[in-house]
Amino acid sequence: MKTMHYLMISLLLIGCKNDTLREYVADEIKGQVFIENNFAESTGATASQAIVYVANTDQTSKFLYSIAADKDGLFTTTYLPSDKATSCLLIRYTAADGLVYEKIYPLNQLPEPNSRGIRDFVVNPVYTKGIIRVDMNEPTTGKPIVDASVLLFTNPSQANSFSDTTPQGVVSQSVTSAKGIVLFTNLDAGSYWVGAKLGDRHSAIESTTVQATTAPPNVKDLKPLSLSFLTVPTPNELIITVLEKKTNIPLAGFQAYLFVNANQAATIGDETVSGSIKNVSTNQSGKVSFKPIDPGTYYVGVVGALPGRKKVPAISGVITIPKGNAVVQSDTIQVE
Repeated sequence: MKTMHYLMISLLLIGCKNDTLREYVADEIKGQVFIENNFAESTGATASQAIVYVANTDQTSKFLYSIAADKDGLFTTTYLPSDKATSCLLIRYTAADGLVYEKIYPLNQLPEPNSRGIRDFVVNPVYTKGIIRVDMNEPTTGKPIVDASVLLFTNPSQANSFSDTTPQGVVSQSVTSAKGIVLFTNLDAGSYWVGAKLGDRHSAIESTTVQATTAPPNVKDLKPLSLSFLTVPTPNELIITVLEKKTNIPLAGFQAYLFVNANQAATIGDETVSGSIKNVSTNQSGKVSFKPIDPGTYYVGVVGALPGRKKVPAISGVITIPKGNAVVQSDTIQVE
């Protein structure tokens, strides 16, 4: 009698459709399971301890048997159904946060082995409720905006506080990935408002709706909400240089006061200066900067000490900041 070069096992599957008899043959498949969040466009991590189920393609019965992948997501099958057209591998992984990743691979459409003879299997998340995806890119370059804080609200009035130090009514908050993406998941049907901030930059508030549905979200149906930071106009600036008239030496430590009224500017030498809208001390170069400053007419008064004199005042002439494009206006005040 010839020696058989393969082993065939016949099993009666009680739970299978029509209680049919299935044949199993020795068939080794080496695979490794990876996590891919196709909703957030992230991939790469291995699915440690993923479960690989051998099942019917039509999903009309329970799985036939299962294999546990190791800590690196690696697994090896020993036997598979001989009828590959009606069988599949259903691979499932549960993350630490409870999110389930899953994908079905028909046995007659498996990935090709790599150079090590291992097939790469990818599992995707299975979300049971609504999703909002936010994409953030620079409007001029299109580059992703990374590490921006994106906040989600269900109340439009509270959403207006998103740029505050302590915003009110935040439902969820996350930061953008290396691809400029944030994903809010497990959301009930309803209206939502989203805002983003990074440093002193912030977006406008955008609204979106999560529709009620009985089916899990599909990545093909997901329409990302695009956010970008508002363009902040360059502010006007007024730079004043304070010099000693005789020597042209910069005067550090002089107090410079900004006025919009000539009569108020004239109080610079009084015991109490009146009507100043801003005051700054000169630096080591004798300079001060008033920024931002609105278009209009201004006066600058300065006061400080010179050798032998405790209080020496001086006033600029009329300084005009024009309307239109941002300007940097400079003026010099000489102290006698």
